[in-house]
Amino acid sequence: MRAIVWFRSDLRVRDNVALARACRDATRGVVGVFTICPAQWAGHDWRPPRVDFLLRALASLSRSLESLNIALRVVETPRFAGVPGALLALAGEIGSDAIYYNREYEINEVRRDAAVAAAFERSGRAATAFDDQIILPPGDVRTKAGGVHSVFTPYKKPG
Repeated sequence: MRAIVWFRSDLRVRDNVALARACRDATRGVVGVFTICPAQWAGHDWRPPRVDFLLRALASLSRSLESLNIALRVVETPRFAGVPGALLALAGEIGSDAIYYNREYEINEVRRDAAVAAAFERSGRAATAFDDQIILPPGDVRTKAGGVHSVFTPYKKPG
């Protein structure tokens, strides 16, 4: 199995659940990928300093991955809507059977990730997501009745 690890806001090698699992599962190697979406970024008011910081972080990630014999590919598509197709094209090009990634929780990112997972699964490839950047996933903290908290008093009261 050849795996893709899709990096987004988790531009690190150490303590990266998706990367660790992909390396464990892959029998034919791992390829890292980052998607650049300039029109999406512009719509969210990303300015040149933020883009510059991101590009420098990608260069650092690439060096870290290189020390593990993992290539980092960067693919560009104007908006999130093009990400599923771009990642599927990369998977076909490199002969990948699966994509691994750490979840993001913002609304546009959740929709993008669902579209990627669905596209990979329709093509007969696996899509595996992990909760990596948080202590508890959204929705895990519930009331005794099983609902979500509507007030914050339970959080401030001592156990």
